[in-house]
Amino acid sequence: VQLTVARGQSLGLGQDEYRIVGTRDGAEMVILGIGSQASFDPSFNTGLDTIVFPKRFAAYGFVLDGSVVRVAADDGTSAEIPIGTSGLQLAFTDGLREVTVDTETGTLSFEQLTQTAPELPPVDPEMASRVIFSPDGETSVGRGAYNLFGSAAGNEELVIGVGAQVTLDPSFNEGGDTIVLPGDFADFTATRNGSTLVL
Repeated sequence: VQLTVARGQSLGLGQDEYRIVGTRDGAEMVILGIGSQASFDPSFNTGLDTIVFPKRFAAYGFVLDGSVVRVAADDGTSAEIPIGTSGLQLAFTDGLREVTVDTETGTLSFEQLTQTAPELPPVDPEMASRVIFSPDGETSVGRGAYNLFGSAAGNEELVIGVGAQVTLDPSFNEGGDTIVLPGDFADFTATRNGSTLVL
């Protein structure tokens, strides 16, 4: 699934594979969940963005592959993040670290900036990120605001996490798609606004 992050926004990933496109001048925050597999585009090499991981720093292994930092844990969580001269901001449950490349040795260095994870910024529904489904695709979204675009083929599956604010495009009115909500049926109310169902 391709996910385009709105300028300056934060969003959460589910247990899925993502290709993430950012902005050159924004300070985006991307929050990985357990089992998230994320590949970030070159806009993330500016050092302005923050990538948040769901465990302590020691749970992850780091490999520098050219100009890309590969991060992985035993639980299946992984990320491929381009790194530039300004380094990367990576957050863990035990603090924020700045990752830079030692130009003399060609290895990664880690400087701990805080002892705790950063606070999550508020979700702005007016600045929604964009998710594009492949035909018959499956994905999940976490905390954040999203505009989702399906396909004429239908048969897509979307898992909505807690804190997600989602708007689906008209391709989802054909039927055949599956939307999984976080909680029980009784937790939700439903209203109709024209031809749109609002939960």
